[in-house]
Amino acid sequence: MAYGTAKIDIVTFTNGGVDQDVSISGIVASTSGNLSVTGTVSGTTFTGVFGQFNTLTAVSGVFTSQISGNTVTGNTGQFNVITGDTAGFTTITGTTVTGTTANFITLSGTTITGNTGQFNSITGNTGQFNSITGNTAGFTTITGTTVTGATANFITLSGTTITGNTAGFTTITGTTVTGVSGIFNAISGGVYTFTSGIIESGNASNPSLVFQSDLDTGVYSPGDNQFAIATSGVERVEYGTSEVVFNDGGSNYDLRVEGETKPNLFLVDASTDSVNVDGELSVAGDLFLTGTGVLDLPVGTTAERPVTPDSGMIRFNSSLSQFEGYNGAQWGPVGFGATGGGADTVFFENNQTVTNSYTIGTNKNAMSAGPVTINTGVTVTIPANQSWVIV
Repeated sequence: MAYGTAKIDIVTFTNGGVDQDVSISGIVASTSGNLSVTGTVSGTTFTGVFGQFNTLTAVSGVFTSQISGNTVTGNTGQFNVITGDTAGFTTITGTTVTGTTANFITLSGTTITGNTGQFNSITGNTGQFNSITGNTAGFTTITGTTVTGATANFITLSGTTITGNTAGFTTITGTTVTGVSGIFNAISGGVYTFTSGIIESGNASNPSLVFQSDLDTGVYSPGDNQFAIATSGVERVEYGTSEVVFNDGGSNYDLRVEGETKPNLFLVDASTDSVNVDGELSVAGDLFLTGTGVLDLPVGTTAERPVTPDSGMIRFNSSLSQFEGYNGAQWGPVGFGATGGGADTVFFENNQTVTNSYTIGTNKNAMSAGPVTINTGVTVTIPANQSWVIV
């Protein structure tokens, strides 16, 4: 049977005992009831409460209740594919969501791609955005493999790689965190690279910068303009504006400086409250000894005298049982003078054998108690107009 063409402006039919009018004019169809189509509907504008379509293509689609279909643009939808330049939805659930601008309260899916996003919650494997900023375009939770952006403000972010120039996070968990500036409460993962950052002050038992397997060893700040190092939860050295203090807590903690050949070149022994120097000690200024103890001079034999002595050297000669000093030319006895029993100072004692050559000092005379023997090869020189008296 052949079909012709019907040109109709209005179709009236009964719906539930009530007459309904349907106006049809080219690309616009409007009805106050329900319009059901099993094929394809195409047009510029669709307005209604409820629609069920296999395919809906339109520049603008406004629905107040619910739309179900394969491809849709509107306020509320549950779809497999949603594609368009502008999408504003309360809830979207699907496999792929693609668009330039997306404003969602909740979005769930495998892949989420777009330039600008404002979400309360995003769950998915990959999220890539050009701008993620503050509260206006912020996130409560982001979970995924890769999160990349120039600016990021998150309460919680978990992923394998987190990259950005500015990051302010409460918690970051991941393998690699890279950025120029970061303020974090907690960072957990393998590698972190920052060019600037702020950390808590900490204390000796809980340093602010520690090692993963040794949480009570690290650095901290005990106060303004102070920097300290702790091991085993105890401060070892503290750097301040006017001093550097070692062992401020007064524990048995030594300070040792090792030389090229001497392991204890300089040793501060805390257990004995002593300072030990195993090498030469040169003092350019004056040396004042204000204690009430002793000055323990070096002890050695005549053969152990320094090979190249300097004027002013003093030592105790164990071969001669006397203190001796070097006057720039020779060694000689130092101190004691007359001696005797108890507090007596009656007797001047001298050796009976001259074993080393000696020249009496300029403008000096000498006296010895004899007999005195001068060994072979030894010379005693008496300058002119001077004398040596042996009694």
